[in-house]
Order: sequence, then C-alpha cells, then structure tokens
Amino acid sequence: MQFESWVPIWADDETPASIDWHSARFQNYSMELVQKAHPTWTAAQVQKQAKTEFEAAGTAMFVAALNHASAMRPKALWGFYGARRH
Repeated sequence: MQFESWVPIWADDETPASIDWHSARFQNYSMELVQKAHPTWTAAQVQKQAKTEFEAAGTAMFVAALNHASAMRPKALWGFYGARRH
C-alpha cells in the first residue's frame, strides 16, 4: 500500500477512486474492535463510533508522520493534500 493511497477520512477511504482491499479491511477491523468493546450496541452505533475512532487514529498518524518528516527535513514544506471536505 502506498502512503498516498489511504486517507484518514472514513467517507474518502470508501470512494471508488480509493477502493482497494485495504479500505474495507481497515474499516471492518475498526468496527470489529468497537463491537468487541461494546457487544450490546447496534450496528449503527458501532459504525458511528468506529468512524470516529478511525478518523481520530488516522489523523494522529498523519500528524505524527508530518512532524517526523518536518524534523528530518526542517527546510522543506510539508502538508496534506487531496482530501475532500465534507
């Protein structure tokens, strides 16, 4: 998987342009983790919480990666592009 082929936004990660085995895999695993933590929740509750956790973890990973890259190359310009706004 290329770094640029995945985004930390649930809705963008399921768009046709990014559909790949890993998109569904990450989302399904996120829902599985939430379901295990909350076995009595409905499917809608699980998906809502999984989306929240997925996006928070993805954003944290991107921020950490940008901070690391910036520390390695402090004079370079770094950022994130290509995500749709919802």
